[in-house]
Amino acid sequence: MRNATAAQTGYCFQDCAGIVLFFDHIKEIDSIRFEGSKEDIELNLKDGTVMFSQAKYCDLNSQRERAHSCLLKSLLTLSEADSSNCSNLIYVTNIIRPLGSDISSDNFGQPDITIHFDDLTDEGKEYIDNLLQKNDLHINPLKLTFRIIAFHGSESRSRYKVIYDNIGEFLSKFNKKYNFDIDKLLSLILEIVSCNKTEKNLSVTLSKNDIVWVIIEQILSDIGSELDDFDDATRSEIESMYKDIISYHQERIDFTSRVIYDFNKWRGNLPKNNETIRSFISSHIDSYDDEFEDCEIDSEIKVHLVSIILSKILGLRLILPKIKEASGIVD
Repeated sequence: MRNATAAQTGYCFQDCAGIVLFFDHIKEIDSIRFEGSKEDIELNLKDGTVMFSQAKYCDLNSQRERAHSCLLKSLLTLSEADSSNCSNLIYVTNIIRPLGSDISSDNFGQPDITIHFDDLTDEGKEYIDNLLQKNDLHINPLKLTFRIIAFHGSESRSRYKVIYDNIGEFLSKFNKKYNFDIDKLLSLILEIVSCNKTEKNLSVTLSKNDIVWVIIEQILSDIGSELDDFDDATRSEIESMYKDIISYHQERIDFTSRVIYDFNKWRGNLPKNNETIRSFISSHIDSYDDEFEDCEIDSEIKVHLVSIILSKILGLRLILPKIKEASGIVD
């Protein structure tokens, strides 16, 4: 990012802004479009309404003098995007005082905050009303929301801190024990965002399931480490050597159904938690030898392999209902 142009940084901010908005509204959202037909970011909600968002990046050293012009440019495009089925018009920026430093507010100045028009001080509301009237912008100010996302510095951990924090907050809703690789997760989400924003057919959107499935796939690769006694090096080596076998058994409905049936039958009244899963795996390793008869694998490695496969299948089933609840996915 040290050598990135202002335009490249702006595009990167826009992508990250869309991701933050996605997690802000994950329970309400149906799909999202980057570089949409009307706005930078368009969020289609379950109720049939749309949120239109304009994202503006500004260099830290220029925020004081450019706050007014960035806000005005955004309001100009948002006014054109507004429609009867629009529920919200969101101005996303890294300018932490988007109304300018001369406008007092008890809320602005924080690096990660959402502020609705109703939350502005009387001075702030008057400033917006005058700006709309002076430029003949037909916006219902009650639809207007400010989303502040600090975004500066050359190191990724500082530049993307708000984005990391928002993804981390979502992950913590369904599990506080696993240490997910948020860097990897953000990279994977940005990949599918890039594909969406370059799609020439503007009607093509990313569904909520598209993004949540990326999260689930990453969890599949991370999950299981707390369900066995292997050191990280051993687990990593086995997962690398036998990744095709692991994936094959994870995706086989008949095998996963068999494992889940066996687990539920064995579990009885025991709690469905990590300790119970560990006990089941340790006592049922040999129960699935028939699945690996044709695999020429050392018996000791096979024990490790089966343990990893079972831990991934059962670990995901333990966490999947929580993912659905946190993201508002209904079967």
